[in-house]
Amino acid sequence: MKPSVIALFNQVSAAWGSPDIVVNCAAMTNNGPLTEFSEAAWDEVMALDLKSVFFCMREAIKHMLAADRGGRIVNVTTMGVTHAVLNGNGAYGAARAGVAGLVRSAALDYARDQILVNCVLPGAVPGKVQFHPDMQARLKTGKLTGPGTDVERRLPLGWGDPADIAAAVLYLAGPSGRYMTGQSITLDGGFLIS
Repeated sequence: MKPSVIALFNQVSAAWGSPDIVVNCAAMTNNGPLTEFSEAAWDEVMALDLKSVFFCMREAIKHMLAADRGGRIVNVTTMGVTHAVLNGNGAYGAARAGVAGLVRSAALDYARDQILVNCVLPGAVPGKVQFHPDMQARLKTGKLTGPGTDVERRLPLGWGDPADIAAAVLYLAGPSGRYMTGQSITLDGGFLIS
């Protein structure tokens, strides 16, 4: 993964100059009880959900520093950073919480260089993960975190729309987000207060 990320940022800089805005929005989950979770499955989740963000942030920051004009990095993680959401999601939760920690650290390290680093923490928004057979089974039962926990009760505003998440990313990447760094914006349809 590392050589391809380095090559990508070099190609972008050669073609269009140093990136001003970078958005990291890749993730996967591999559910299962920790007692049955293999090291290979754990490593797979960490590689995509945390290590890929590290590589992209590292290369973006290098190019932004070289250009000496600041920049914005927005990482899309999950509301699961602040609250456990699904049973058997330990690796995913740990990796995404790692991203939030990396965001705060990088924000502190590069604020004086005007490189602003933030997170968006989406809640229940339809996407490919909801179409995974395991997730479909969970949605059919209505159980998100445990016995008696149903989707409608935990989502007072219902399912989110991808446009809601995009608007938060645009806010952080645009002029209105010029005084924010190291922050996490939670968009969860009221999940955390329900």
